[in-house]
Amino acid sequence: MLARVKPYVIGLLTYTPLAARYRIPRTGGTDDPAYCYAVFLRHLAYAHRAGLAQVPEVVAELGPGDSLGTGLAWLIAGAERYLAFDVKRYATAERNVTVFDGLVELFRARAEAPGRDAFPELKPDLDTTAFPTEILGDAHLAQALAPERLRRIREALSTVEQASSGPVTYIVPWDDAANVREESVDLIFSQAVMEHVEDIDHVYTVCRRWLKRGGMISHQIDFRSHGTAPTWDGYRAYSELQWRIVRGRRDYLINRVPDAGHLEAIRRHGLTVVTQIPSLSEPTLRPDEYGERFRQLSEGSRRTSGLFVQAVLSSP
Repeated sequence: MLARVKPYVIGLLTYTPLAARYRIPRTGGTDDPAYCYAVFLRHLAYAHRAGLAQVPEVVAELGPGDSLGTGLAWLIAGAERYLAFDVKRYATAERNVTVFDGLVELFRARAEAPGRDAFPELKPDLDTTAFPTEILGDAHLAQALAPERLRRIREALSTVEQASSGPVTYIVPWDDAANVREESVDLIFSQAVMEHVEDIDHVYTVCRRWLKRGGMISHQIDFRSHGTAPTWDGYRAYSELQWRIVRGRRDYLINRVPDAGHLEAIRRHGLTVVTQIPSLSEPTLRPDEYGERFRQLSEGSRRTSGLFVQAVLSSP
């Protein structure tokens, strides 16, 4: 009983002076170099499998969180520019430098990709944890890890808020991006972020605008309840009124858009899906327990608790 009532209580408390207690001062995860390295290697491996022949020149990340670490991994691997977009400023220069130094050591060691033993929740799985020498060979890494190149990137981390053309730019709020040219980005990625975006259509519109022809989006999306219900899919039982109470006045929580909603939006914006890896969990709700919004979900969507999806903007 308490577990069922708790989400409503927390939601209602966000309307009181206690609301600050339920704001998120940190996002978790990206202050760990090993975690950032693991996320990077997953997006890289599947992008390569889907046809990405080389490390992209310009990479953008939605919602980097506590540090810019995963994007910095792309820079260390050979990308020339990294754009980080977030709704709030979580990353700090000190944390970025610490994570950057840890990442450099992992690349120099050609470290294996951390697996489920290190990060049980991390998805998608890899076929092998071995360092991807078929993508990042010795000759490529010799140039990418050149001391002078790494020094320039490290120095840029102290000016990411002001930089408009340097190797790293940190833009908050995320859609204040007048300095991002149309068709200028090769890869846009996120990890457990797209489930928090209120207007996914707007985000995919912006991604479509920024992408070069042949560019790729790469998103891992988590459809679990994020504490809004006792079970992973329990929020799908809420009516719209119940959901407004549970959500409260929090700046962002989850958007409750299922996998089919993301896939439809991606395709509607002219992108072709090239990778689609669902995470499957048994539904905890009977068909008659779903709220009206979710009653038309397919059986596949009811079982999909996460989705790794990559799509490309094909050349005309």
